[in-house]
Amino acid sequence: MGMRMMNLAVHMGLSNKTLYNHFPGGKREIWQQCIERRLNRFADRLLSLVDDTDGDYVDRGRDILNIGREAVDVFYGSDGLITSNEESSIFFPELKSRYVRALTRFFGEGVSKGYLRSDLPVRSLAEVLMVLIAEWGDRDSTLSEGEVKSLPEFVEKVMFAGMLTETGLKDSLRITEGREA
Repeated sequence: MGMRMMNLAVHMGLSNKTLYNHFPGGKREIWQQCIERRLNRFADRLLSLVDDTDGDYVDRGRDILNIGREAVDVFYGSDGLITSNEESSIFFPELKSRYVRALTRFFGEGVSKGYLRSDLPVRSLAEVLMVLIAEWGDRDSTLSEGEVKSLPEFVEKVMFAGMLTETGLKDSLRITEGREA
């Protein structure tokens, strides 16, 4: 955080005092609010897809995976906004709670539509996915050193392989075909 609050205030056309009145925690508070805003945007996009139960389930699943890819890159990528485990622990609990609820609903819909196996514990799957996201985001994690190099690749190759019904497997080809198109 190389920018000084005084420079930021001048750039925004505010006095330093006014900026500190709005952000008493200084740059750290501004940074936290920026991340929270980004988290909320991702959550809103995810919830919009989950709530669109009239939309094609497989297409929505692909879009949810793409949101996941984008979020992991924005927050944990090489130029990501979250650079330490301490920072992750600030934001992850709220993110996890919201995403687990949304993914549980989405997986439940997949079971009811015959795309996912009916014996799956959908809430547990949502929890596992969020733990994997946190672990993959941990810069000290060794997960990306294995045969599967990224979280989206793991979700597609490992998790979905065991979750999908025959119908889900057949229709999931559209996810792969859609990415190559």
